[in-house]
Amino acid sequence: MSGTRTQTVPSIAAAVALLALPSYARANDTVETWDVGATDVDFYLGYDGIGAPRDERATSADLMLGYGLVPNLSAYLGATIEADMDLAAEPTVYLGVFGTLVDTDHVDFDLFLDVSAGGPGLSSAEIAPSFELNLDASPDLATWGGYLRAGLVAYGRAEDENPEAGSVGVALDLNPGVYVTVADGHQVLLEYDMRLHANPEEDEEAVSVGGVALGYNVTLSDALELITQAHVSIPTGGEGAAGGVVVGFIATLPAAGGGS
Repeated sequence: MSGTRTQTVPSIAAAVALLALPSYARANDTVETWDVGATDVDFYLGYDGIGAPRDERATSADLMLGYGLVPNLSAYLGATIEADMDLAAEPTVYLGVFGTLVDTDHVDFDLFLDVSAGGPGLSSAEIAPSFELNLDASPDLATWGGYLRAGLVAYGRAEDENPEAGSVGVALDLNPGVYVTVADGHQVLLEYDMRLHANPEEDEEAVSVGGVALGYNVTLSDALELITQAHVSIPTGGEGAAGGVVVGFIATLPAAGGGS
């Protein structure tokens, strides 16, 4: 979110990569590359499953480190820990790169490549090339705009009883959203998420309807941004709606030598 295009508009943890990770582990926002040599730290805490049965609730924590490599190209790595109500935990680790191909006052286009591993023993991998297209009514996100984040996700589907009989699933993730800058350093975002499976298994739906997320992000200083989000799933197949919340921060450390 920030007013300048040289900072993250956040999460790359939150939004960057992020098609392959649970929606409640990240806050909705647009993303921007970091200045050369600048270091970014994202941290989030989330709770998902409000209104759902106990065995469908989960807490999560996400920590991501990012670095500006060269102009318009950045890299990141991070980890997410998800735990159920009995504190049985499952980790996910991820890394990736992203770069800006188009950067104008009203149109921005970014490409991402994210690789992650999760599940028991980090036995399931995902590869997710994606893009984000931003349309801004005013320069520097000063008023309002819309964005579309979309990407292909290839993920492993191993069988516990017969690991050699595993397969690769392919899906298309779509995350359209809009933002409004209500005041200097204050931004409200509304985002929808869904997944289209190219080769669903018997227990997978061809179209996975996600939900709607409302975010409110506040720039506390030049180096610190507060990220908040509330998410509500859209009921399908007789399931009830469930909610989730995320709160976190983005800290940006300037490049050594006084760079921005």
